[in-house]
Amino acid sequence: MAFEPVLEGVVGACRGALGAALWGVDGIPIAQVARTGSGRDPLAEDSGVWGLELNRIFTELRGISAAAGTGGLCEIWVRLDDFSLGLWQIDTDLVFALALEPHGNLGQARYLIRRNLEAIRSQVG
Repeated sequence: MAFEPVLEGVVGACRGALGAALWGVDGIPIAQVARTGSGRDPLAEDSGVWGLELNRIFTELRGISAAAGTGGLCEIWVRLDDFSLGLWQIDTDLVFALALEPHGNLGQARYLIRRNLEAIRSQVG
């Protein structure tokens, strides 16, 4: 599975994107890319911890959504001091993450991810 070209396309096309990753439910990164010349990839710093903890949160939110009868969980955004982090559910075992500068283009990021989700899902199975 060659996810890197899709991740690179999203990061390269999105103003303010710092990096992107695909994490398994165990927190282990399956694929990861950083914007060239950004000097920093927040997803690379302890990415296993990021993946594991955020997937735990995804699991809890899926349970809440199921209990409330509101449908499946699709997307989460977390805004931190240094960057924003978007998470998209690919399937029950895989999450896509995108790190975005504080003043990056959130609308563009969301559009690019939605446009590329099917390409990622098609490679999964």
